[in-house]
Amino acid sequence: MPIYVAKNYDGRVVSVVLAKSYELAQAYWQGQGLFPHSVDQWTEKALEDHPTGVLPILKTMVKTIHPYDISRTTEILVVDK
Repeated sequence: MPIYVAKNYDGRVVSVVLAKSYELAQAYWQGQGLFPHSVDQWTEKALEDHPTGVLPILKTMVKTIHPYDISRTTEILVVDK
C-alpha cells in the first residue's frame, strides 16, 4: 500500500498518509483543509534492488529558539527536507 507525502508550493511537507489510492489521499486532505501543491508516492517497488533496503521519508529535529525575548527559550520540532 502506498505512502503519500503532500508538499506545499515551497516543497515543505504538510502531511504524510498511508492510503489505498491517490484519490483517497486527496479526499482525506481536502477534508482536512489541505490542498497540496505536489505529492510524492512511495511503494515497495522503490526498495527493489536498493543497496540498503531503506528509503527515508521524513526526518525531524528539535531546535531551540528564542522568541522575542532572548532570556526565554522554546524547543520546536522541525521537519528536515
